[in-house]
Amino acid sequence: MTRRFRLTDFGRSISLPEVAAYLSSQGWKTHPEGSLIVCEGPLDDAGQPIIAFVPGNETSPDYPLRVEDLIYTLSTLEERPAIDIANKMVESVELADDEAKPFKDRLPRVLTFSVPGNWSVRNAVQLAMGLEPLLENVALGGESFQQVALFLTRSSRLLEDENEPRLLLWRLCELIGVQLHIRSPAQLDEFFNIAVTDDPNSPDALFEWLCRNSVLRTAGSPEEHATPENRLGSQD
Repeated sequence: MTRRFRLTDFGRSISLPEVAAYLSSQGWKTHPEGSLIVCEGPLDDAGQPIIAFVPGNETSPDYPLRVEDLIYTLSTLEERPAIDIANKMVESVELADDEAKPFKDRLPRVLTFSVPGNWSVRNAVQLAMGLEPLLENVALGGESFQQVALFLTRSSRLLEDENEPRLLLWRLCELIGVQLHIRSPAQLDEFFNIAVTDDPNSPDALFEWLCRNSVLRTAGSPEEHATPENRLGSQD
């Protein structure tokens, strides 16, 4: 039996901003309720949101225990080690600060942050170098689905041999300001399969799919930040 994750073993505390930034990046909603922060996650088997609670004050005696409980819940839902979740949490504030940077400067961190497991920074940097020329043709915030479709079809060829290529392609959509409306693993498969098989010079099929299943976001858009991990659950 795997021993329960403890912050004392992790070697540092995890602040409320770090917890909130990570949850936001995974599509969770948080709001204060009395002395607690209510964390509302993906739907359970009964169609109800998974709920966790964290004290609204880091000096609360049970704050470390509640953060450990939350990390255990996330580890179970995302099917990856608790230590990986904790590491991503402490990186999440830095990742949020990257939002004002150009695409190409944010790309290595986005890729490193997005891939489950121990995917190395070196891998992320190498992949980012291959994607950078493609990003140059995508305006900040995304100008049209035509440009987005061109970017995604060409990017999918580079992602095809990587770990979790479907999730990586989803993250690239988030990076360039596209919110995908994907409600099942089969729909995510369909998206990736169209991207990787469509004509990279004239991706009409992917263009039509994007028009039906996504929206282009602009800076400051109130659209929810959705992610494949919390919308789809297990990818088995």
